[in-house]
Amino acid sequence: MSRLTPLSGIHLIISITIATPVIVAMMTSMAKAAPTAPTPQLDNKDESAELATEAEIERSRMIQISPPPELPATELERDYFYRYRQAITVRGGAILHLNDTQTPGSALGFQYRYSTASLRRYEGGADLGNDGTGTLHLAKFEFYGDEKFRWFTKAGAGIRIVPKDELVTFLKLANWQLRLSAGFDWTVSDPVSLRIDFDGLATAERVSINSTIGVAFGW
Repeated sequence: MSRLTPLSGIHLIISITIATPVIVAMMTSMAKAAPTAPTPQLDNKDESAELATEAEIERSRMIQISPPPELPATELERDYFYRYRQAITVRGGAILHLNDTQTPGSALGFQYRYSTASLRRYEGGADLGNDGTGTLHLAKFEFYGDEKFRWFTKAGAGIRIVPKDELVTFLKLANWQLRLSAGFDWTVSDPVSLRIDFDGLATAERVSINSTIGVAFGW
């Protein structure tokens, strides 16, 4: 490697001194030759836009903007919902035999209502008449509504139990009943309801009408 002599150093300094102005001059000329980007006109206005005419302004004043329609309610507000799937009713009332209206009877009894897993309702019960006979019955139960005041209907069958007949009771066709019922159930104080039933009973020998009033307890 060659050593830097004093004479060589002087020559290097002179070369740098001469080359520096040349390089600066070349860079300046190149900067002046480069094209300049146009300056955007921020305040340029669209000369093609026209002012609205008097007729257009008048028509805009005549346009009426109506408020949007109300959306339908997605959920009804309810004060009460009957939620009980089981209930027991204690009842009493009068019995009227249409073929013997001169000798009305009376009855006391109870009824048990329950719901299946598919929400079908059934009701079974037993009544004791003033003549010493009894009745066992089972029916499909249907509510119409689940508010505090609810109508209902029932359709089913029953059998009249005559103690003196013992087991022969079940073999006598005259003791079997076709039963149709209607009434209403009114919740007076949850879970207690006041209930009124009208039962129509038809056998091979007679037709009867029962009207009872009772108190139902739900759970």
